[in-house]
Amino acid sequence: MLIYVASITGNYSDVVMQTAYIFLLDIPVVLNKNWNSSEGLSPRLLTGKYIGQTVVTFIIFWAITYGLDTVILTSPRPVIDSLSATIGLTGAILTVRRFRSSYYFWFAQSIMSITLWSVTAIAGHPVWVLFFTYCLYLLNDIIALASSKWFHDRA
Repeated sequence: MLIYVASITGNYSDVVMQTAYIFLLDIPVVLNKNWNSSEGLSPRLLTGKYIGQTVVTFIIFWAITYGLDTVILTSPRPVIDSLSATIGLTGAILTVRRFRSSYYFWFAQSIMSITLWSVTAIAGHPVWVLFFTYCLYLLNDIIALASSKWFHDRA
């Protein structure tokens, strides 16, 4: 549903991000019953070469999504849409690679999605439900930052 609404409103990078979530996060989590179990869960710290890889990944994703929104499909909100998607895609990659810093990206992505969907709604599209949905995601991110076993060591 999110993909459909994003495509109708011209938020094309959001379409890319939501599609990537299906393949990077949704399907693997559904198919792997040990994905978030306590057994073997050891989230990694983002250090050294991984910081560089993350920066390069972010730049590549932003170039692709911004190009999509400005050159190929002409989104009405290219900067907000592409930045929101880039943050989300980078967060998804960090989650798949089990880096605990992915939570910073999820938090930032929620803020950017709230911005994207509020601007989209103010532009005349009836998408306030997505604005409120991302507000709930932001609350979930705050809870995760405060108590997730992914983000905090439980010694």
